[in-house]
Amino acid sequence: MKYITSGMLAYLVGVPKTTVRHYINLDLLTPAKIDDNGYQLFDEMQVYRLYYIRFLRGIGYSLTEIATLLTQDDLHQALQTANQQLTEKISALQKTQQTITAILTAQAQQPLNITQSIKQPRRYFEILNEDIAQSLELKMAQQMAQADLNLHQLKPITYLKRPTDTTPLFVQITSTPETAITVPAGTYLTVHLPVINEHQIDEALDKLLADNDFKTAPTILIYENIPLSLVYGQTIIYTLEVHKP
Repeated sequence: MKYITSGMLAYLVGVPKTTVRHYINLDLLTPAKIDDNGYQLFDEMQVYRLYYIRFLRGIGYSLTEIATLLTQDDLHQALQTANQQLTEKISALQKTQQTITAILTAQAQQPLNITQSIKQPRRYFEILNEDIAQSLELKMAQQMAQADLNLHQLKPITYLKRPTDTTPLFVQITSTPETAITVPAGTYLTVHLPVINEHQIDEALDKLLADNDFKTAPTILIYENIPLSLVYGQTIIYTLEVHKP
C-alpha cells in the first residue's frame, strides 16, 4: 500500500480529519513518515490501527484505556471483558424496550375517560392491612426507580369493595388462591381516569354507577394504572372496574 495523507486516512476509516489529528496529538496514531514538504503520511498499519481505535471506542473503552491496550500484544482478556459488558448492556436494553412496548400498548388499548366493557378472568387477591399496604406502595415506588424496571412484576395496591363488604379492602393480586379472596370472572365496566385528587375518583365512580342499571351492589376495584401513569407524566392514572353481572 502506498503512503496516504491524513485526509485520505480519515476518509477511508470514516472519521473527521480533526479526529485523526486528535489521535496523533494523543500518540494513539503515529505517521509512518513525514515527506519533504512536512506532510504526515500513513501506511496500511496506521489504517488498521485507526480502525482498531474506532472499534475499541465503539465497545466502550476510553481513549486513555485504549492507549494502554494498544501497548499489549494480546487483547484476548480485554475483549472477553468487553463482550461480557456488551451482553449485559444488550440485556438491559432489551428489558427497557419491553417496558416501552408495554407502556405504548397500554396507551393504545386503554383510552382515558372512556368506559369500556372488559372481560376479566377470575382473580385472586391477598387482603392487606393499611400499614402493609402503605409499605408495599413505597416498595413499588422504589422498584419503579430501578433501571431494569419490569412492569409485569409490579402489583399495584387495589381498593376492593364487594357486595358483602361494608368498607373497601386493601388487596394485592396473587397467584396463590389457597390464601386469597376471589373476584369473579366476567364483564367489568372499566374507565381509566387522570386523577389530581381523590374526589375525582369518587365522582367518576358515582357517575359510572348512575349511568348503569345495577340491581344489586356490584364488585368495585380501583387501582393505580402504572403503565398509563408512566405515559402521562403530569398526572396519575387510576383504573376503575365495576363488575356487571
